[in-house]
Amino acid sequence: NGSGACSHSNNTAPCSDGDLCTTNDACGGGSCQSGPALSCDDSNPCTTDSCNPGSGCVHTPNNNACNDGNPCTTGDACGGGSCQSGGATNCDDENYCTADTCLPGAGCQHTDTSAFCNDSNPCTTDSCNPGVGCVNTNNTNACDDGNVCTSGDACSGGSCLGGGPTS
Repeated sequence: NGSGACSHSNNTAPCSDGDLCTTNDACGGGSCQSGPALSCDDSNPCTTDSCNPGSGCVHTPNNNACNDGNPCTTGDACGGGSCQSGGATNCDDENYCTADTCLPGAGCQHTDTSAFCNDSNPCTTDSCNPGVGCVNTNNTNACDDGNVCTSGDACSGGSCLGGGPTS
């Protein structure tokens, strides 16, 4: 009895369970035991990652919302496995005293345009009202009507009116 008889001991050697979706398979209890699940995450939000036991990782394009990294687009969505830009970001701050633009690296910019309200008329006080834009209000400042025969010229109704005769 004993001579020539085979003896089989269980071991923990690496093996393959035939499933491409498991890693580090190893022998245990006399058979090949599946190891941890294979991570198929490709870090691409525009693919749905899964694993097919026969072929391995599968990265299927999806239509999820995403961010293309450009603050000047909104409503970005996945298409063809990559993030596609959406429509233009609305930077309108509803302030008539600013020029509204969008810079891809910085986002919405609101540049003060109140300096453009200067109408070069000394008989108006120039300002900018955010709700309506430029406001040129008539004033009563001293002015020069260009006539050397008058003095004490003053603004009235947005125009320079000559004063009395020059002495």
